[in-house]
Amino acid sequence: MRTLDGHDVIGFDDVLGRTPGGQWLARHAASAQITVRVCDLLSGLASAVEGLGVIAAPAFLAAREPTLTPVHHNSIGGADFFLVTHRELAQVPRVRAVIDHLTPFIRERASLFRIAT
Repeated sequence: MRTLDGHDVIGFDDVLGRTPGGQWLARHAASAQITVRVCDLLSGLASAVEGLGVIAAPAFLAAREPTLTPVHHNSIGGADFFLVTHRELAQVPRVRAVIDHLTPFIRERASLFRIAT
């Protein structure tokens, strides 16, 4: 999708406007009809579910909404995230259990950790 001109779009406030999705919207939806502006992604997703427009949202959030249909299948941005703990805590059984659970969970779902529209 080259542009969202002519489409209803869920816009972002100033804070979300600085995210990769917000920056992508600024480039591709400059002449689109902004139906609502949101200050958090969950409100934006709820607005999309209600039919208020297209939203740029992380795929792992959008995938939770079966009524939404991706309109852009390529990643439009992203950000690194880290699983960190104090060195002394890394081998504490309860902390190690979380690390050992989250690491394969995230790797197996890597395609969901991209931003989709």
